[in-house]
Parts: sequence; C-alpha cells; structure tokens
Amino acid sequence: MAQFSFGYPVVAEIDEPLVTKESRENMHDTKSAYSSLSEEKIHRQALGRLHDCFADTFTEYLTSPYYEDKFLSVNEVYSAFMSALTKELNWHQDMADRVKNFKDILNSKG
Repeated sequence: MAQFSFGYPVVAEIDEPLVTKESRENMHDTKSAYSSLSEEKIHRQALGRLHDCFADTFTEYLTSPYYEDKFLSVNEVYSAFMSALTKELNWHQDMADRVKNFKDILNSKG
C-alpha cells in the first residue's frame, strides 16, 4: 500500500540517499522533447546573438563619427570585416598545422 504525506503519495523517503533524485528522473522520459526543442532554441539564440553583434558593429562604425563629423565608409567597414575574417582563418589554419606537425612527430617516434 502506498504511503501518503499531506494527502499526496510519497515518491521517495528522505533518509534514503539518491532515491529522491532517481525517482524524479524516472517519472517520465523527456529526452526527445528536450533535444528537439532545445536545439531549435539554441539555434535561434545563436542567430539572435550574431545579429545583435553585427547590428552593434555596423551602428557603431557607420553612424558614429570617429572624429568630429568624419565617418567610416561602408567600404572601410567591409574591408575591416574581411581583414578580421582572414586573420581568424589564418589563426585556425596555423593551429591545425601545429596539431598535424605534432601528430607527424608522434607517428615518426612510434
């Protein structure tokens, strides 16, 4: 017969370690609902952060004068963006090359 506390069935006893946690986890399976909803939500959030970052950058450098009434041109902002992208790509390529060289050394020693 089930035990009752304050009119509700007792799910687990407090004096049994980890039983309460296990009983909560085994109440129902939420893995499928969690994975599909959270992946979509994470994707939307990532796109939102990227949009905000770009919007802040464009607003900062296209509408704010850097000196009195002097503004950066659209081409200058584009060039800076492409330069940063190229620099980032080069850094990742350098890291990949370092890992490959290290692997080659390990393989030659083995």
